[in-house]
Amino acid sequence: MKEKHNVEFKEKWRDDFLKTIAAFANTDGGVLYIGKTDNGKVIGVINSKKLLEDIPNKIKNKLSIVSDVREIEISGKSIIEVEVNKSNTAVSYNGIYYYRSGSTTQKIEGGNNLLQFLIEKTGKTWDLEVIDILTVADFERDSFKIFKRLAIENKRMDEEDFDGNDVHILEKLDLIRNGKLTKAAIMLFYENPDIIAPESYIKIGKFNDEHEIEYMDEIHGSLIQQADKVIDLLYLKYLKVNITYKGDVRVETFPFERSAVREAVFNAIIHKNYASQNPIQIKVYDEKLLISNDCRLPLGWTDKNIINDHQSRRNNPAIANAFYRAGLVESWGRGIEKIFDKCRKEGVPKPKFIVHPEDIMVIFKANKKNRKLDKSASSISLLDEIDISIINAIKIDPSLSYRLLSEKVGISAPAIQKRMRKMLEKEILKRIGTNQKGEWTINVDI
Repeated sequence: MKEKHNVEFKEKWRDDFLKTIAAFANTDGGVLYIGKTDNGKVIGVINSKKLLEDIPNKIKNKLSIVSDVREIEISGKSIIEVEVNKSNTAVSYNGIYYYRSGSTTQKIEGGNNLLQFLIEKTGKTWDLEVIDILTVADFERDSFKIFKRLAIENKRMDEEDFDGNDVHILEKLDLIRNGKLTKAAIMLFYENPDIIAPESYIKIGKFNDEHEIEYMDEIHGSLIQQADKVIDLLYLKYLKVNITYKGDVRVETFPFERSAVREAVFNAIIHKNYASQNPIQIKVYDEKLLISNDCRLPLGWTDKNIINDHQSRRNNPAIANAFYRAGLVESWGRGIEKIFDKCRKEGVPKPKFIVHPEDIMVIFKANKKNRKLDKSASSISLLDEIDISIINAIKIDPSLSYRLLSEKVGISAPAIQKRMRKMLEKEILKRIGTNQKGEWTINVDI
C-alpha cells in the first residue's frame, strides 16, 4: 500500500499530525498509520498502549471529533491505525483548516477559499442564499419568456408547468425560500444581476497574432439572457466561416466545433464564482479560442479530476438546475465528457483545461482542416460579419479611407487595414488609383 489521497504513513506519533486527521475529516475521510515509513515499510511502535489512550483524547479535545484508534500487528510488529470519517462540519486544528490534495495535507488559504469551504460544510451554496432586496414584481418578463421557450423546445418541462404567473416558475425551480428570492432567482431572471454580484457579464474580444485587441463586446442581462445571446454573437461576429460547396449545397465550417464551445461557455456560467467580481472572458484568435472563468474546484481536486469520470460537484446547484430544465446543459457532471465526445466525432482537437487556484481556462485549437480551402470554394470563404460590414460600407462609398471605415464599422483603423490587406491578397477587393485618391472595387457578390 502507498500513501494516497486517503492514506498517510508516519514513523512515530507527533501532535501536529492532528492536522492530517483534520484534513481527512474535511475531505473524504482516511486512515493514518503510525509505525510505517513513507514508502510503507513496517517499523512498528514501542509505546502502543500509551498511544491508544493519548491519540483518541487528543483528537476529541483538539478537533472535537471521534475517530477509531486501534492497534494492529503486521509481521510481528505493532502499528497504530487511526480511521477518520468524513465530517459534516468543518474541522480546524489550532484555528486553521486543512484538506487533502493528492497524498499531501494542505492549508485552506485565501478568504474566498475558506468562505467557500465553510459554506459547503454547512450544506449551503452561494446561489441558494436568500436575499430580501427585490420581489418578482421588479423583474421584466423577457427572461421568463426565453426560459419557457427553451424548456418546452428541449422537452425538459411541459406547457402546464408554466400555468400561472412568474412566481409559479420560480417555485417550480425551488428559487423561492420562505417567501424570499434566492440569489439564483435574481442571477437567472433579473435583468441586472450586478445588483448582487458585480461584473456578472461575459466579455468577448477578438485578438490578432500580436495579442492586440481588434474589437470586443460585453453581454449583459440575466444569466438566461446571456446564454441566449452569447453563442450566436460569437459565431456570427467573431469566427470566420469556411464556405465550400458540394454540388449546389453550401457547406459552412467553423474553426471551433460549435456544440463543444457552447457546452464550455454554459458550464462557465453555471460554475462561475459570482463573488469574484470578474466577468467570464472569451478571447478569440484565428488559431485558438480561450474561455476563462473564476471557478474553484472542490477541495483536493486537480485538473485530472475534471477531465476524468467524476461525481457532479456544482458550485451553483440552483443555477445549474435551471440551465438543465431549459435544456442548455446535461446533469451528472458530463459537461467535459460531452465536449470531448463532440470534438472527437468532428475530428477536431479536444480542448485543454488549465486549472489555477481561483480560475479555470479552456483552450480550443482551431481545426486545421478548416484553413485549407477547397478549390471549388466560394471566394467569400473565411469572411466574417466584420469583413462583410467593411464590404457593405465600400459598396455605398468606394472612396472611404481606413479611418472613415473604422468609424463606420466600429473597430480600429489598424484592424481595418489588416483585414483589407487580407481581402486584397484573396482578390476579394481591388484598389484602383493611389492611396490618397483611389477607390475600392469589390470582386465578389455578397
